[in-house]
Amino acid sequence: MVDLNKSLRVPPHNIEAERALLGAVILKPETIHDVSAIVYPESFYADKHREIFR
Repeated sequence: MVDLNKSLRVPPHNIEAERALLGAVILKPETIHDVSAIVYPESFYADKHREIFR
């Protein structure tokens, strides 16, 4: 039997932080090399943010 509590859990995320990071990289594209060393598309909760980061 599937535990409903486990199947309904949402991973921790912060949409505002994702937006801020993407905005910072857009404003200063030279930072993408440093950022991409520690942040990956899979790091984002929002699908649209993953696509933008790619």
